[in-house]
Amino acid sequence: MPINTEQYKNQGLSDAARKARVEANLKRLDYAEGNGLLNCEKKTLLDKEIYLFISSGGTGHRALRSIKETIEKTIEHGSRSSVRYLVVDCDAGELNMLRQQNVFGESEIMIVPSDGTHDTINPTRMRDDKKDWVDPNLFNETGGDAPGGHEGFNPDGAGAWRQPGRIRLTSPGGMAVIQKISGKIGEFTTQHDTKLKVFFLCSVAGGTGSGTIIDLAYMTRYVLEHDYNTLYSNTRIFGYIFSPTACEGNVHAKRNPWANNNAAMKEIAYLMRLADRGETLEMMYDTQSVTFNKNIFDVCMIVDGDTTAFRAFEKPAKTARDVVVQSILGCMTATVTNRGNTTTLIDSVFSNNRQDVSAVIPRLPVQEYPRYAGYSFNATGFASVKVPVELLTSVVVHNIFKKLWDAWNKEPGKDAHIRFLKDCGIESERLIANIQSTNELLEKVEQKSRDFIRKHGIMAMINVAGDAAKLLENEYIPYANNRARSAWFTRESWTNTTHLLTAVKDHLIGLNNTVWETSRIVLKTFQGLLEKESGILTDVRTFKNTFNNTLYFCPINLTQSIETKEHADALMTFITGIYAGKGDEITKAFIDEILFTDKLAKLAGVTSTDAGISAQFDPACMIRDFIEKKFETIINENIEVFLVKFFSGNPQAVTTQPDPNNQANEIASDDLKRAAKEIYNTLTTKGAAMATLAGGIESKVSSHRFITVPENCQYLFDEIERCATNDTRGTAIAVHKSKSSDELLMITMLQGLPALAFQSIVKSEPLYESNWNTCPGIHIEQCGNGIHNWVNLPNLLYDVTGQLGEREESNLKAAKDDYDAAVALGMVMDSPNYPGQQIKSVCKLNETRDTGKTTKRLQRKEFDEYIESKLPANLQELNLEFCLNELKNKGVISYVNLRQSGDVLSVDGVTLPDNFYYDYAWHTLRQMFHLWHAVKETIPYVEKLKDAIDEKRNALEKEERMKKRIATFTYALRAVKWSSGDDPTPETDENGVLVPAYIRFDTAQERWLIKPDNRNEELLADVKPFLTGSTLQKECKEYFAFIKFAELDDEKFKQIQDAVSQRATNPNPAVWNKDKEQGRTLKASYEELVQRTKGGKYPMASVDFLANAAAAVNDPEIGQKIRDFYDYLIENVDQ
Repeated sequence: MPINTEQYKNQGLSDAARKARVEANLKRLDYAEGNGLLNCEKKTLLDKEIYLFISSGGTGHRALRSIKETIEKTIEHGSRSSVRYLVVDCDAGELNMLRQQNVFGESEIMIVPSDGTHDTINPTRMRDDKKDWVDPNLFNETGGDAPGGHEGFNPDGAGAWRQPGRIRLTSPGGMAVIQKISGKIGEFTTQHDTKLKVFFLCSVAGGTGSGTIIDLAYMTRYVLEHDYNTLYSNTRIFGYIFSPTACEGNVHAKRNPWANNNAAMKEIAYLMRLADRGETLEMMYDTQSVTFNKNIFDVCMIVDGDTTAFRAFEKPAKTARDVVVQSILGCMTATVTNRGNTTTLIDSVFSNNRQDVSAVIPRLPVQEYPRYAGYSFNATGFASVKVPVELLTSVVVHNIFKKLWDAWNKEPGKDAHIRFLKDCGIESERLIANIQSTNELLEKVEQKSRDFIRKHGIMAMINVAGDAAKLLENEYIPYANNRARSAWFTRESWTNTTHLLTAVKDHLIGLNNTVWETSRIVLKTFQGLLEKESGILTDVRTFKNTFNNTLYFCPINLTQSIETKEHADALMTFITGIYAGKGDEITKAFIDEILFTDKLAKLAGVTSTDAGISAQFDPACMIRDFIEKKFETIINENIEVFLVKFFSGNPQAVTTQPDPNNQANEIASDDLKRAAKEIYNTLTTKGAAMATLAGGIESKVSSHRFITVPENCQYLFDEIERCATNDTRGTAIAVHKSKSSDELLMITMLQGLPALAFQSIVKSEPLYESNWNTCPGIHIEQCGNGIHNWVNLPNLLYDVTGQLGEREESNLKAAKDDYDAAVALGMVMDSPNYPGQQIKSVCKLNETRDTGKTTKRLQRKEFDEYIESKLPANLQELNLEFCLNELKNKGVISYVNLRQSGDVLSVDGVTLPDNFYYDYAWHTLRQMFHLWHAVKETIPYVEKLKDAIDEKRNALEKEERMKKRIATFTYALRAVKWSSGDDPTPETDENGVLVPAYIRFDTAQERWLIKPDNRNEELLADVKPFLTGSTLQKECKEYFAFIKFAELDDEKFKQIQDAVSQRATNPNPAVWNKDKEQGRTLKASYEELVQRTKGGKYPMASVDFLANAAAAVNDPEIGQKIRDFYDYLIENVDQ
């Protein structure tokens, strides 16, 4: 049956659309953009390993697009069900375009909303939880109440404003991202031992990625913890953070990307150690309060684009993206088997991440790398050396088919259309004979078409068919039609001939417009691809841009440059020699197998209205299958063969030679050894970590370096392994075998890098310090002066670097002063968690949440209540240590170790510097931002507690002294001397013996005096009303004298106490009798005093005495104390 061209006349498909569809299909054969000419063996992922990729912002979604496209290109279809994607961006237009291009599906896209989000930060309507962290200047700085768009809040992106990115994400509409994340995870089929890897990709130079990455990471942790808890225990979360030099496209210079970078990195660096500090972070997501105690990422990669290795590349930022893509995929697909247990390379590298990092920190000089710096970051590198069997095949295929193209480019000669019709049995002014049916004639036309195409090509066929159709329409058919009307005996034959000619004309036009035109596009595109791909190895510029200026290196160069001509000729001789004399056979087979009738029908499927036929349209697959069948010899050749031919410059060279130490064994030939050495050097140079680091730290920190070699290249493997063994530079390189047949890979992982080691940080911090104050919302939390103003998070450079700004120097001094103050107050003690070490812990006020409240508060009220009413009542317990311990037991305060988990406090082979632990303690307080602010808040309360303790202790000690001294004072009163003015005369008895008199009241000056040494008088208490402000002291003068007496220093009190003893032991009974008499007199006067209801201002028995006395000296208990004192005197003064 002839081809039914009617079913291919798809009226809705233009020529341009048809061409575009064909080119899209054949693009799969493109080496750079598709799967290439050959069916590459797809890689698989391990069972029970699942992967979720989440990007934020433009740089992030470009990286994620590359990852998805590479996975679809290189990962086996069944394994791809283990991977999910989510693209998050504020730029609605960008994401809608990705959706329209079918790059990402609807469920893979999350547009961060813009509508109404600016109004949520209007100060008059802002929710209380937002007031805690939104920059109070942001609303006005982004347009205020002005109508129209507002910077940072428009549908075309966040405009490099960081805080608007967060505000939009955490708005009610933005919270849909939590459901999106949960939905993506819910798509996986999991078991109890399934392992999940989550990869976040973003730049922190702009607004969306920089402003949303922290919340996206913690939202994902929230979803996992609450909805997929079993899976969460087997989850590892990675962050890939692109610095400004690794960003493609336009970076908003106006918003200062370097300042944004530093602000975001300060936040990420702090949150990378959240668990190390034992801190919690509370977030309000819409109305949901969420608390986290995990680090933001388990592994955080910093990606730079201006590394030494990348600077030679034409597009270093794109190269950085490629490194991220390939290193991730390499770690996903490469496996390591240990004791029968097979794991992914990524699990192998990071399973002991913390131990690996801790093991090498002691090697770092403490003067350059402080132990509190936080060795939280990683860097990765990737390089590939590919022996492009596919491109070598393209060169051979192109050389063979070039003869065919050249032949087809020749004109078929004059009147080719007439000759073609004649071959089909159609001539001018002649009946068509010996044809039984229309189909029979059309099949003959198709057969002759195939013969013509074999000889002259599809383009000539299209031209000839077009000319033939015109000839039929303008001459042959009109002639036959006229004969059918005029001829009598042959009318029926001419009528039949008219019908047949019309059918041929229509069929030629149909074939031209569908099958042959589609075939022409297919062949033309295929020809272009062959020329392009063969040129990759043979054109100097193309070769350089494809390999030498990228991460992918090709050791085989066929460009005929002076340096490589001899080697290129040798390899060309070898590969072309494989197919010498087979060109015509191959091209004939191509015509027969690809351009055969049923194949032509399949090629035309692009224009078919028949879904079944359209589904068959896959010229890329047809061509690929043909090439793999016809060129299997070169395709299946071991790459060691190509390497040795090229490096030797000899097409007859071999890969092995006898082992001089054992002639029975074969080893790599010298040429293969030379190839291996060049490949090794290239891999180790290009595979360096994509980070610009300072101080050569890359050779000092923990690192893992891997090279994979095709498992069928044993001799090459041995030589690469020998190179690695002999390489003494840095960490040893592990060499593994891979399933790849033509590619060697190198992956580098640096672990435990401090932020200060990255040149991007060194560059960005001064720019941040110069600009933060003019950039509202540069931090996602930037409000007030407390823990919600992340401007005051610790900087990433330290005082040891000599690059501190004035603001951070001020913060460091404040932290040191606060630490010193805490030490002085007794708030710091040796940590019980680190016995025998010099690690300190410091106390802080705890937080609590009152009933009905959504936010927490410090327990200031509880602390004050303790001071006011709960201090110990005995001197033994009334001390700061005991009181702080009681407050700790009540949950009002707690002690926090001044050490971050993971800090290694040692230096190999060196004695720690003086004050090392002191410097470490106060610097750690600065690093523990939330703790520092809590300590700062606690210091005044501990000061208040200390003052209260001192005050109460003084009062208790005073009371104790009063109890101990009241008897002595009472005895002294019995010997009181009443006189006016000065009275220096010592008292003697009737025998002239000196009798100690130790207390006197000067009635004229209204004052008490004492004579501790019985010679020199000293003022004890002045009770003059004009001095004391009331008459209370005068009316109760003995009490106020006693108060001062109780306060005498111990020496003076001892003197008086001794004097009282001397008087008590005086052998003269007259002295005792005199004292007893005066005691009885005093007792009577005191009894009268305490019973008095009138007289004076403060009659002691009046109902108003207690109140009036309290008002006089501002002491509510003074009245009762006075009464108790005089009751004691009455009881004891005459004893």
